[in-house]
Amino acid sequence: MDPMLLSLFPFLAALAFVLYFARRRVNCPDCGDPLPVLYSPLQKTRRMWRAGGYLCARCGCETNTAGQKITADTPPSPFPTLQWALLAVLLFVGVGAGFAASTMRLASPPAPLLAVPAVEAPVVVPVTASAVIPAN
Repeated sequence: MDPMLLSLFPFLAALAFVLYFARRRVNCPDCGDPLPVLYSPLQKTRRMWRAGGYLCARCGCETNTAGQKITADTPPSPFPTLQWALLAVLLFVGVGAGFAASTMRLASPPAPLLAVPAVEAPVVVPVTASAVIPAN
C-alpha cells in the first residue's frame, strides 16, 4: 500500500467523526421542527459559540447539542475535552505520518548497468621472410 495513502487514514477518521455529528438531526423541543445544522455566524449566541447547540428558525428556541431546551439561567455544559483530544490526536498522527512518508519516500532503484559487449581484436597474420614478394 502506498505510504501517502496510508497517511490519509487519520484524516478520513476525523472526517467520519465530524460527519457523524453533522448527520444527526435534532428536533426543536417546543415546535418539533428539525433544527438546521449550519448557521450564519451572525445568528449564533455566545453560548452556542462556546458549547454548540441550535437555534430554531421558527420559534427562536435555543437548545443544546442533545436537543434539550436551554434557558438564560442554564449553566454552560462542560467542554467536550475527550472529543477534541481524540480529534487532535488523529490529526497530529495524520500530519506526522504524511510528513514521514514524504521525507522517507523510497527512491526508485538505480537502473542496472548494461554490460558492454566484448570487442574482438582483428586477426594479425605474422609477416615472414618467405611471404615477402621479390620486386621485379
